[in-house]
Amino acid sequence: MTDPSGASLLWPTVSMGGGDVAIDCGDVGFRVRVGRHATVLMINGDIDAFNADCVLEHIRCFVPAGRPLIVDFSRVDFFAVHGLKNLLEFGQECDRYGANWALVASPAVSRLLRAAKVENRLPAAFSVIAALERLTHPPSAWRGH
Repeated sequence: MTDPSGASLLWPTVSMGGGDVAIDCGDVGFRVRVGRHATVLMINGDIDAFNADCVLEHIRCFVPAGRPLIVDFSRVDFFAVHGLKNLLEFGQECDRYGANWALVASPAVSRLLRAAKVENRLPAAFSVIAALERLTHPPSAWRGH
């Protein structure tokens, strides 16, 4: 859903020129790369109960209408249950509004996805390249629908 200028009406947006993005979510770092086929949001640090909501709100800012998003958690060292709840909520929102996205999970994130038995509910990939490949195919081919 977009307004006449093409801006997303679903989530707030941020200016994406690439590089480091100044976002304050405790010890979590954000870096964005706008590529030809997708926007890659790289997140590093620990996602815990104190910053999980902040992280989710900022991830939402990078869902421009019609542009695939790769959320790269490969450098997330700790991932709390509250972060998982938020990530599942984000996935449901993306499904509801047709946003095309993929998740690159770190070992810590993958462990929690497996432990909670939700690894098949998110479009997870083992690398940014694999995530980009998934985004170039219809979601039904990789989400198990």
